Amino acid sequence: STPKILFIGDEEDSNIVQVSLEVIAGFEVLLASSGAEGIETAAREKTVAILLNVVMPDMEGPEVLKKLDRMALRDIPVIFLTARSRLAQIEHLKSLGALEVLAKPLHPMEFAENVRRIISRFHPFQSDKLTLLDLEECYLRRLEGRGQDLRARFGEL
Repeated sequence: STPKILFIGDEEDSNIVQVSLEVIAGFEVLLASSGAEGIETAAREKTVAILLNVVMPDMEGPEVLKKLDRMALRDIPVIFLTARSRLAQIEHLKSLGALEVLAKPLHPMEFAENVRRIISRFHPFQSDKLTLLDLEECYLRRLEGRGQDLRARFGEL
C-alpha cells in the first residue's frame, strides 16, 4: 500500500506539499489545517511521517509535537517546516524531538527528494538513492498517465 504522510499546516503550503509528495514522490498525503485536527488525524491514521508547520494560528508546531509525544505517537518521525531558518532555531526545534527542519519556501522537486531521503532513515521502502532525474521521470510518467486518462474521458479537444 502507499505510505501515508500527515501534513499539519496552512492551506498556503498544503497544495505544494500534496502535489510534490503525491505526484513526484508517490506518497499519500493526509492534510490537517490545524494543530487539533492534526493530532486527531495522527491518532487515527497510520503514517510514516508527520510534516508540521512551526507557526500556525491555533497551536504552534512545538506544542503539537509535545501533545503527540504525550499520546505515545513519538515513534512517528516529525519534520518541521519553517520560514525562519536560523541555526539557533533549527537546533531548538531538533532539541524538541524533530527529526529534521526544512526551510520554506518549498521547491517541489527538491522538497520531495529531501522528504524521501529523511524518511528513508526510518523506513527501508524509501530509497535514499533517488536523484532529481529519477523524480522528474516519475513525475513525467504520472503526467502522461493523467493526460491519457483525460483524453479517454473527454476525447481530444
